[in-house]
Amino acid sequence: MTKNITLFCSLKPFNGHNAVIQHNALNNWKHLPGVTAILLGNDDGVAEAAVEYGFDHIPDILLSEYGTPLLDDIFYKAQTHAKTSLVCYINGDILLPYNFAVVASKVAGQLPSFLMTGPRWDVDVSERLNFSKNFSVLEKIRQERGVLYSPFGMDYFLFPNGMIDYMPPFRIGRPGWDNWIVAKTLRRKIPVVDATERITILHQNHDHKHVPGGTGDRWIGAPESAQNFELIQDDGLINCGHYKITDASHYLAKDSMTVLSRRSALLSAMRKNGLVIFGAAGKGRSDLAVLEKRNMQVKYFCDNDSQKWGVCFCGRRVLSPEDLLALGADTPILISSITNKTKITEQLWRLGFMNIVDINLLEDEYALLHNSMDMELVYYCK
Repeated sequence: MTKNITLFCSLKPFNGHNAVIQHNALNNWKHLPGVTAILLGNDDGVAEAAVEYGFDHIPDILLSEYGTPLLDDIFYKAQTHAKTSLVCYINGDILLPYNFAVVASKVAGQLPSFLMTGPRWDVDVSERLNFSKNFSVLEKIRQERGVLYSPFGMDYFLFPNGMIDYMPPFRIGRPGWDNWIVAKTLRRKIPVVDATERITILHQNHDHKHVPGGTGDRWIGAPESAQNFELIQDDGLINCGHYKITDASHYLAKDSMTVLSRRSALLSAMRKNGLVIFGAAGKGRSDLAVLEKRNMQVKYFCDNDSQKWGVCFCGRRVLSPEDLLALGADTPILISSITNKTKITEQLWRLGFMNIVDINLLEDEYALLHNSMDMELVYYCK
């Protein structure tokens, strides 16, 4: 089969558990139809792995003062070297489904420029896996061990080769840059496609002991994490950390590979079901006033405080999070919280809700509720 997608990544040294999960990922990619890969960097075992799996190797990449690969150089060199029309940054511990190239090609056939991404399932894997015969092991592992990760974390980004021509020198494997790339793409008025309904990826769990200055098994507190956030601020996207998978401007239909506008779906759901405000407190009251001035229908409030469940707040019944499920997964939910928006977003995401509106996102692609733009422009869509 003709190769039309080039995956690219920077790998860690092939030692211990990292060797196991990286071999699993490379074996997985090797057996994907229509896919090849570029391995970047010169850590122990990377050159040998490129030969073993038949992938290209770029040994020389720019590093930070801590020896961490810089993403701007990785993206530039991978796009320059790749011979395919589509390229995909991917973390070196990710397992992809067999249909990955088919879905990507269908999206590319509908949009000239786009960024495709999606969520991951975290799984514990200690054994070597082989994908030479079939990929059914992926779904078996997901069902037995999988935990759906936060919508704020994204581990692959597929796009037409040459589209991403600018990126700050983010440190790989540190937070913030994945949210930045979603925000930056939307700011450029390029569709971001959420492939959740068609692409299920697995992330093989690992520790973060390789991160200089990290805390325990995480990158929290590491100096390079702070440097990434400084780069984001310097680029003028201070609030981009709020951007997540559900903020994609487009999504793939569940029963087909049609790319649909999330804005249109959201507006349709709002007309059908109205809005639910999550947060039955002062912030929710003020947000309701704004919505009412714009003739938006708010049917219910919702709150995590069990003492509020069933009572009337601002003329609406307060639901429990479980009550929301009866309204349907397409119900638009507006988060009215100053301090708990990330926690609430993750909670709703795991309950299956996709039309999650964060009222604190007031920038560019979003004409959310406190600015002067028409309420029909709830989500940016090209």
